[in-house]
Amino acid sequence: MRADDPPPLRILHIITGLGRGGAERMLYTLCAESVRRAQSGGDGGQHQVISLQPDGAYRPMLEALGVPVVTADARRLWRTPSAIWRAAQHIRRE
Repeated sequence: MRADDPPPLRILHIITGLGRGGAERMLYTLCAESVRRAQSGGDGGQHQVISLQPDGAYRPMLEALGVPVVTADARRLWRTPSAIWRAAQHIRRE
């Protein structure tokens, strides 16, 4: 990256959970391809993931790619407002 190049694009993904579903697989595929492009000299962007529900099969896979994963911890329906609040706070910090 040259000094006059713009900073990499920062991309934040918000997803319900990281279990074994189609959306989760597509998110992983997107991030993996982006990391591959960045490693080969392209601009893959800097990805982050906020998962409303904790853990899931794709969390360790995303983290292995170097993609930070934050959990908002919405395990129960009644906790959803506080989970959205935590997600919003993370977005503001970033």
